Amino acid sequence: MKQDHMREKDIKFANSRLSFPIKIIQEMFDEGVQEILNFTNKILVSPQVKGLPITALIVVGGFAMMSYVIKALRQELGEKNIPVVRPQITELAVLLGAVLFGHKEDIITSRIMPYTYGVSCTMEFNAEKHSTEHRFEDGGRFWAYNSFRKHVTRGQAVKLGEWIVDKDYFPEGEDQTSATVYVFASDKTDPNHITDEGCQFVGQFHVEFPRTVAKPMARKAVTVAMRFGGTELEVKATSSDGKTYKKKITF
Repeated sequence: MKQDHMREKDIKFANSRLSFPIKIIQEMFDEGVQEILNFTNKILVSPQVKGLPITALIVVGGFAMMSYVIKALRQELGEKNIPVVRPQITELAVLLGAVLFGHKEDIITSRIMPYTYGVSCTMEFNAEKHSTEHRFEDGGRFWAYNSFRKHVTRGQAVKLGEWIVDKDYFPEGEDQTSATVYVFASDKTDPNHITDEGCQFVGQFHVEFPRTVAKPMARKAVTVAMRFGGTELEVKATSSDGKTYKKKITF
């Protein structure tokens, strides 16, 4: 009660305006600022972000106009060597950015991948990386099914709209004429199996192997590539006979 009484005495009415001491104004925003700091730190240690190269934090919106907020963020993130950048017109930054992107989507040329993307396949068993749970023997050799074959690594910078990382996939037998390509994403940098923690299924599509009975299996391969857009992942498989299969996946 005494504190409330003191605040009432500190608030003044002068020149047709209410005058508040700066300390009272700061206290009004302390709770909101602390929530921003807690939320920022929570994002930085989350599996989706932890380990990614963060070069700066850009603050936008009306709240970013307050130097009190910016000072608190810079003090908090300064220990992590993350600079805080504030545009000149913070309250219009989001709106202007959306308008620019709407008129010219290629204004954003690249992005840092938040996940590792790959394809489920059978690979030769490697005791250092594959689980014995997924091991089986065929033709006198050990193999690992449900293997995660990586195409794009979490934290990697990729150019938008360009096909990247061509990798060949082969039929498991001479008689196999088709297959389904299963695409997975992981919050780990180097996952081994699609059943690992942090892996999630993102999409699939059907492909046919070239019908070349008289040719070796190596000639029956399909080449899988990925392309990233604004909000879509497009996967393409091209067979040695020229057929192309594509699938767009929203992520």
